[in-house]
Amino acid sequence: MDVTINNFEKTLPDIFEAVNSADFIAIDGEFTGLRNGPDITAYDTPAEYYGKLRDGSLNFLLVQVGICTFKFDELKNKYVYKVFNFYVFPRVFNKNISSDLNFLCQASSIHFLCGSGFDFNKLFKEGIPYLTLADEEILQEELTAKYENLNNSESFTKVTIPEELSSVVEDACNKIEKFLSPKSTDNEICFERCNGFIRKLIFQTAYERFSTANFSLCTKWVDNSLILVAQKGKSKAEHDRENYEKEKNDIQEAVGFSKIIKHISKSEKLIVGHNMLLDICHIVNRFCWPLPDSYWEFKEMVHQIFPRVIDTKYMCSAYPFRDLIPSSVLSHMLKRLKEPPFQFPEAEAENAECGYSMTERKSHEAGFDAYTTGLAFIALTSYLGKKSKQNSIEFKSELIKQYENRLFLMKIMDYSYINLKGNEPKPSRNHVFHITFPKEWKTSDIVQLFNAYGNIHISYCNQSTAWVTLLEQEKSKLVISGLIEPNLKETPGLRKPYTVLTWNSFHEKITAAKHNISSSLHLSNRQSLRLSKMNTTSTPKTVNDVIPTTEDCSSGEGKGKDDCIKLYSKRSGDINNTPRKRKKDDQDEDLTISNSRNSNNLSESLPEMADSLCSTSKNISSIKRSVSSDKINSLMLFKHLKGNEDSLHKTFEEASWE
Repeated sequence: MDVTINNFEKTLPDIFEAVNSADFIAIDGEFTGLRNGPDITAYDTPAEYYGKLRDGSLNFLLVQVGICTFKFDELKNKYVYKVFNFYVFPRVFNKNISSDLNFLCQASSIHFLCGSGFDFNKLFKEGIPYLTLADEEILQEELTAKYENLNNSESFTKVTIPEELSSVVEDACNKIEKFLSPKSTDNEICFERCNGFIRKLIFQTAYERFSTANFSLCTKWVDNSLILVAQKGKSKAEHDRENYEKEKNDIQEAVGFSKIIKHISKSEKLIVGHNMLLDICHIVNRFCWPLPDSYWEFKEMVHQIFPRVIDTKYMCSAYPFRDLIPSSVLSHMLKRLKEPPFQFPEAEAENAECGYSMTERKSHEAGFDAYTTGLAFIALTSYLGKKSKQNSIEFKSELIKQYENRLFLMKIMDYSYINLKGNEPKPSRNHVFHITFPKEWKTSDIVQLFNAYGNIHISYCNQSTAWVTLLEQEKSKLVISGLIEPNLKETPGLRKPYTVLTWNSFHEKITAAKHNISSSLHLSNRQSLRLSKMNTTSTPKTVNDVIPTTEDCSSGEGKGKDDCIKLYSKRSGDINNTPRKRKKDDQDEDLTISNSRNSNNLSESLPEMADSLCSTSKNISSIKRSVSSDKINSLMLFKHLKGNEDSLHKTFEEASWE
């Protein structure tokens, strides 16, 4: 059943009832693109995988969400289901409720959706709007505060009427006085177009002068102009209540599809998907909360929103299914599940408009994919029950729990999943090496280089870097003594045209480079903040009082650049209200000299940092986010890196440096 803005509110009770009665819920999503950034490499960590997914995928839109609820009907002895296919698209209600969202499209994804019969006209014209829970909370709080202030006379600040506008305000009040007289038969009058400040003056004066009259003032759009209107029959309080309810309803309309996700989250039902990490990331980011930078915070956030999730792609990669199902692609998996030793389930739609048939060719329609994912999950769990000599198993059974809260990871050699409830097993990577080599090299050159150490597996990162895995792990020390150490002992000009690093050394180098840039830019930004403030009209004495010190930022008042800026803003707001004692001149001078020295050190160290980054350029995009806050230093770093283009990864060359 397609659900759009036209039938969303009408269908909402049925959706809630289906969620409440479900044994489990299958989900799927369709997107305007998949990735716009660095590719996943064979030996990324789960945290790096998440970081690349977060930075390279979330600027695309989730445009269709499929939700299929399943419950077992004991009388029919089969599963019954309801499937809903939601078209979701952001809408701009007004500047106070929703922003004008920018998003990316990927040509291949759009062509793919068109080839699958996706209705873009329906999406753009009838897509259901949405807000994050965070935005909804902020809007509700602002709305409540707004109308509390309107009813609180103490919070009202009277504006002095400028002499040149007094006649305009007086004419408007005279017009209102005639309008309120018994002789007037009009129920509404309109004023000439004026700006917002004049309207405020008229509001203020009229309500003060005619406080006992039963009338209200409001604004209306007439002929593409916002004008002031006076109406009889409603007091100001009644008019404010009506406006409050209208704005409250506008917010609820803007929340839209997020209501569904909120209800599913509260239900704590088992959520099932296939290769669902990207679906989960988009659903949480678009309808709940912005995804955090921290991998650990991400896992905690997802687990709080969806306490129980199962990824059927992970199930197929785990025991006992990995030996029975050769391909975990959804269509291949469905075909295999129709063969022995599996028994494909028979499921019945609760009503015709909320159902599909397996004979239909609607793959890559989100609702249909959610439906087939649910059927696959039933087939997999039925096999587990049969294997354990149980006719059926509960979805809270230990047989099911072993697959819960593990999201499948693609392309990584030795991590198969993200564990939302704890740590992932940490495999040894002592036998894994990162090699940087000339672009002219072929696979045979790398094989020849490692020939003495047995068979290898090569996973290319780009045309000049790769991961090399020794199949005979015990020979890893020989690589260190035979390839790495001799090359390091050579003088720089005589070194081999390749660089080999252990996996640990490579990541230590990446971490050190990120830390150096982050630390240096933090100090530089503090100096920039100080200099920009010194250029304002405030006196130097007051300015020095509002600059956060190192002690401030490391104490309970703030930690890091963002908190320093918040503290700075807080103090700046107090300049005209609370006099502060000036710090000692010698302390101010020391701080200035120290910041200047740090800024100079940054400039001197940038070439060295850039050289270090060139050999680890696969991680440039994550470093770029830290650098971009300081445009001058970003440009300096970029200028130096441009001289080392041969060593840079293509994603760095395509990156946008502001």
